[in-house]
Amino acid sequence: MDIDEIFKNIRESIKDNNISSVYPKIDLIVQSNQKDVNVILKCASLLKTIDDEKGCQSLVDLALSAIPKDGSMDYNTALAVRGLGRFNEAYSLIKRFKSDPEKVTEVARTMLLANIPGALELISVKQPKTIDDRLLLCDILCAIGEFKRALEEAKSIIVDDNTSYRSLVNVCSILMREGNEKESVKFAKSHLKNDKKNVDSLALNAYVMWVNGKILAAANYANKALHIDHSHIGALEIMAMCLIKKGKVIQAKILAGAINDKEPGNPAVIRILDACRILSDI
Repeated sequence: MDIDEIFKNIRESIKDNNISSVYPKIDLIVQSNQKDVNVILKCASLLKTIDDEKGCQSLVDLALSAIPKDGSMDYNTALAVRGLGRFNEAYSLIKRFKSDPEKVTEVARTMLLANIPGALELISVKQPKTIDDRLLLCDILCAIGEFKRALEEAKSIIVDDNTSYRSLVNVCSILMREGNEKESVKFAKSHLKNDKKNVDSLALNAYVMWVNGKILAAANYANKALHIDHSHIGALEIMAMCLIKKGKVIQAKILAGAINDKEPGNPAVIRILDACRILSDI
């Protein structure tokens, strides 16, 4: 059985909640690929999906020790370990790419996550800015308390990004981060007035209700969105979070798997799995 088949077998075991069969297979892969950074990190991600944070981070350490000295894997490894929560190590690997216009956005994002000063200056000078750049700029501005400026930028993004889910959530997130929850609810509901079956608007309201602690309402909006688009990542994430609140961790992990199938490595997967782990630790 080749390595791809073993990984496929592991994913199937996780879906079937047959966790005991996962460890021997991961051990086999790691022992046979001690110097393969990508393979080791893939194993680390799988351990994270089964709530083995200690095992996950142990493999991250192994991967970091196996990085080639020529720097050829620094950037991609930085993104991978950042996704597994190792922000400082990620910055150590990625900081040399500050002058690379194709990589500077992820450098700034890593600086924000690692609480390293200078992210605002770095992203501000990049031209032209993509929508992702501008969304990151909003996050950075909020982190330093510049909510008014962040909101102005966020509202302009909505127009340029065709009123997408991510742009709508960005506005609501800023409103809530500055303590204006009522305005965020008003904003979200205003986008349902013209089209009550708009999937992005339904998912937006699910998000806002979730953040405001209204779990039943959040689940209701998410369910309506998923009836229209069963693979909507925003709605899947909120539904998963609602399931976790109800103690239905396995069902939440299934939704995390659905997100990962659509967009491997999507940050929503890690957020869901971290929420599952926190519940398990209580």
